[in-house]
Amino acid sequence: MSAPEKQLKLPIIERASGFPVYVLLAAICLLGSGVVHGLWTDRWSGTDVVPGEVVLARVPNKIGVWVGTSLPPLDHPDSISSLHRQYTNELTDRSVNVLFTAGNVQTISDYPITRLFPGHPYRAVSDPNSLNIRCSHEGFKERILHGFYSSDYYEPANLKTQQLIAVWAWTEDGVWQSPIKPQDQFAHQGEVYRLYVTQDWDFAAQSRPNDIQNFLSTALPEFSAAIGRLEAPPSTEEAAQ
Repeated sequence: MSAPEKQLKLPIIERASGFPVYVLLAAICLLGSGVVHGLWTDRWSGTDVVPGEVVLARVPNKIGVWVGTSLPPLDHPDSISSLHRQYTNELTDRSVNVLFTAGNVQTISDYPITRLFPGHPYRAVSDPNSLNIRCSHEGFKERILHGFYSSDYYEPANLKTQQLIAVWAWTEDGVWQSPIKPQDQFAHQGEVYRLYVTQDWDFAAQSRPNDIQNFLSTALPEFSAAIGRLEAPPSTEEAAQ
């Protein structure tokens, strides 16, 4: 093909379908980069990972008859988000303390429960025991079983009379559990949650209180709802479809 013929046909190729070729190529490049970015950021995975500080901000101050007040923030790594709050029962005037943390499983694992007691040389009374809490969650016909650890601590200076009950568990989806090795179970989760609930009591003056159990049975659905990953099973009609 001679040079004049090339010059005649080039404008026809450049304006194929009414658009210059360079415009078409630019559009293809932009579309390709958008797809790559979407895959890289997991845009279409269907699972929205909400930052821990946003989840903790969703936890209400009032949960049933329990009214919360903020406690001083605790010293922990910046990579951990935390909520430190006392909840008091309006009917009994008895209180429990809550520490709700969010972050990487390894970082939270390195933040032991003894950090909750600065200046108090508490010692464990016994090994942790299992504590199960069944709660009604919205959208579920059956009550969900949550598994916690529970342990008692005492201050030697008080001759074992002043004791502290500590209950804790982990979750990544709103179902709380107490794995032996959380670092292994949650190794592939970017954001996990750990919940501590504690209560002081006088071993010599009263029987062992059950305020923590009462609080958790009311509060856990609210904590799970704040996380937002606990999905209700489909209804019978939806399952049939």
